[in-house]
Amino acid sequence: VTNLIAPMSQPSSLYICDSLNHRILVWNADDQQMRVIGGHTGSFGSDATRLFRPFSLALDERRNYLYIADQANHRIQRVDLNSR
Repeated sequence: VTNLIAPMSQPSSLYICDSLNHRILVWNADDQQMRVIGGHTGSFGSDATRLFRPFSLALDERRNYLYIADQANHRIQRVDLNSR
């Protein structure tokens, strides 16, 4: 884990950057569930649905988008949180 975000507007959610497994997780404390919302567990790549050593996370002001620093692919990926 290289980065965690717990937004103040959603205190029951925790976004987790799991670099070595090439994925982004969200933990929802209300229903005790963890989901993959970016990348694929243990599988890296450079297409639009895969990550390669994601390093850092950021949320936009309205908490609609999660930005992922996809380190080994040298890019920033944007995840629409309303569609997840």
